[in-house]
Amino acid sequence: MQPCFATDSVRQSYEALKASGVKILEEYQEYAPTFALFKIADPDGNMIEIAGNP
Repeated sequence: MQPCFATDSVRQSYEALKASGVKILEEYQEYAPTFALFKIADPDGNMIEIAGNP
């Protein structure tokens, strides 16, 4: 099981986390006009999904 956090701006979250040096496991992807996601690793290496509006 992996946690998923919802956000109103996935792209903005992706850019901010990437700029902060967070390890990106799966790059930003848009799957529909109203849905996007990417995956990161927490400090222990666990996968976390960030999803929501692009």
